[in-house]
Amino acid sequence: MASAPAEDSWKRAAAVRLATALGDCVRAWHRLGEALRDLQNRDGEGRYILLDSGADNVEQASWLLSASMAGAVAIECLALRGCAPVPTDPVPAPGDLHVGADAHYDVWLALARLQTAREYGQDALRATEAAFGHLSAAQLMAAHLPPPAGLRAVMEEQVDAATNQIREVLGAMMNMSGLISCAAEPPARIQSG
Repeated sequence: MASAPAEDSWKRAAAVRLATALGDCVRAWHRLGEALRDLQNRDGEGRYILLDSGADNVEQASWLLSASMAGAVAIECLALRGCAPVPTDPVPAPGDLHVGADAHYDVWLALARLQTAREYGQDALRATEAAFGHLSAAQLMAAHLPPPAGLRAVMEEQVDAATNQIREVLGAMMNMSGLISCAAEPPARIQSG
């Protein structure tokens, strides 16, 4: 069993990474919200004024989502080593924390929440990358303004597709940030009366 100072050490490191992962997720969500606002700005001729800014916000959101998920993986590695009797021989998998005399139910629950958060994050990242692809195509088309016949309609379709992807991803990101936040919460204890 790990000593109390060693356990406190890995738990402090995990708490810092958890706060960073949550912050990255929230910042990504805000970047996507900014991208939606950017994509609504048009001039008198219907041209996107902030198309480049919208694409930049989506790209930054992608980076932040990736960082958030990497933080969750780092927390899992810390926990599997920290809960092991010998840190150089980590617990093989999060599910193994829930069994045996040395059960670490609170750590297992936190890791289960982080795993589900990463699943939402993977879906969000795929959709964010798709939105960035649509916006990149729209940027290429915007470079040819005034557009040849039909190009503006295709550009609009790309921006609409990106906007739809961003709207869909915001819900997944709310779930992701909620689960990351809940990972820091201790498990509820049921008391009999």
